[in-house]
Amino acid sequence: MIEFVAFWILMAGTCAVVAGSKGRSVIGWLLLGALFSAVALIVVAVMPSLKPAVDAPSVETHKKCPFCAEQVRREAIVCKHCGRDLGPHDEALRLTGSPEGVALVAAAEAGNWGSVFSLLNGGADPNALDSQGRTALDVAESRKDEQIANLLRSKGAERLPHD
Repeated sequence: MIEFVAFWILMAGTCAVVAGSKGRSVIGWLLLGALFSAVALIVVAVMPSLKPAVDAPSVETHKKCPFCAEQVRREAIVCKHCGRDLGPHDEALRLTGSPEGVALVAAAEAGNWGSVFSLLNGGADPNALDSQGRTALDVAESRKDEQIANLLRSKGAERLPHD
């Protein structure tokens, strides 16, 4: 009889420990473990964890790729999803253009109105420069793409003086 009680208490305690490690109610699963012992342990063992993953993206640890809009680590210089160069974060970035400028100019160069619209609505600077010192408006006007040029102007793009 003592072995049965010890097993029963052990099962209840194990249920509580497993439940706690998965972010679930320790007291609730202690009681369920006491009532249903092995069945409760199996159920709690196969239930998904309610705790967020340690590596879950957050504003502090991740940023959005300006090319494919997927989440990547802040330290990343190449997007793991699309393989595009996100650029270094310091002096070289100033010399090569901003990631948003590169993405915006690339979208304008491709004639992709939807991407230009999304980037601008996502907060991209309409006057940002790419690595060649061009703005999206420069590219749209050189392509004679009035639809994209008008969109850029409506969001504040201006013809910038070039060297």
